[in-house]
Amino acid sequence: MSRPHVSPLVGEPAPNPTVKDLRGRPYPMDQCWSERPALISFLRYFGCPFCQAWVGRLVRKADAFERAGVRVVLVGQGTVGEAMGFTGPRRVPFDMLVDEDRSS
Repeated sequence: MSRPHVSPLVGEPAPNPTVKDLRGRPYPMDQCWSERPALISFLRYFGCPFCQAWVGRLVRKADAFERAGVRVVLVGQGTVGEAMGFTGPRRVPFDMLVDEDRSS
């Protein structure tokens, strides 16, 4: 008997949706943590002011994440162009992925 789509329970494997990298290529989410632990932050959409503030907080802690060996990955709902605009003139030292069809 299968469960409805909900968050995985402790001990269950994480879902592995495919999103896109900033070149528009398919990117399976499990690649985010294949080489080292990862903090994956899902953003509502790239224009979200709360998400922008959150990413700013993560950026200020980037050195601590690096020292801890943690990869930070941002996954936003929108297009590659919107993701590129989100980074704008500010430096975002994290990998960004896009969920164009909002399936992840």
